[in-house]
Amino acid sequence: MFFKKKKLGLVLSGGGARGYAHIGILKILDELKIKPDYIAGTSMGAIIGAAYALGMSAFEIEKKADELKLYKYLDPTIPKKGLIKGDKILKLFEEIYENKNFDETKIPLFVNAVDIETGRELIFSEGSIAIAVRASMSIPGIFNPINVNNYTLVDGGLTNNIPLNLIKDKCDVIITSNVSNINLPNTDFLKDPKIIKEKDLPSLTRVLLKSMLILQSHPNNIQNAKENSDIYLSPNLKNMTTADFAKKDQIIMAGEKEARIYKYKIEQLCKRSLF
Repeated sequence: MFFKKKKLGLVLSGGGARGYAHIGILKILDELKIKPDYIAGTSMGAIIGAAYALGMSAFEIEKKADELKLYKYLDPTIPKKGLIKGDKILKLFEEIYENKNFDETKIPLFVNAVDIETGRELIFSEGSIAIAVRASMSIPGIFNPINVNNYTLVDGGLTNNIPLNLIKDKCDVIITSNVSNINLPNTDFLKDPKIIKEKDLPSLTRVLLKSMLILQSHPNNIQNAKENSDIYLSPNLKNMTTADFAKKDQIIMAGEKEARIYKYKIEQLCKRSLF
């Protein structure tokens, strides 16, 4: 007779500021002293998932988010491919992730991005974490795409905002946190004079954002996640947009509240199996 640990996979969707809810969900996992064996994330889910995979606790990630002044890391450019160059945000990721590569994580991490030229999904599991995350959160029309290995990469959520497929075959139990939003996000934060002049905010950007959100919330994507997750978490964020970074504390609390409802089920599912 021996115990076999069930392999737990954690899937973190994209969703901009709404992704802060992932931190609340991680708080419950930390409370239960349960660590996933694999993490898959896209966009904001990749940002938070990478920090957690490298060993930061939910509390430490929340503290880091408290310290950040977002506008300091946005570098406006002439809006051709995007409104923001993204060089400063890449440097920020290099600092947060300490220039580490995927093979240095404590938990195996998988991050997706999309080649804007072909629509092909690319999966990162090696190389620079900062570059992978920068690619995965490059919202079309907002951030310039990033070129990696001759691919022009944008936000992974464009085609696969709940990247369960990245780790499904490796896991016995899947917990998914989906914070997608079909509503058009408030882009007023981009009009801050510290960031960009209002006249430079083209209507094309809003169209791109809307098309992206529709793709993210495609019923098949969500339905697939529900059917293939042992625990599907969808925090109540109906009054929160993808740009509500100022509501961080409320969003984190919503994630924690949702995960707490499933706390007992999480604990039971992640118990060791007896053989």
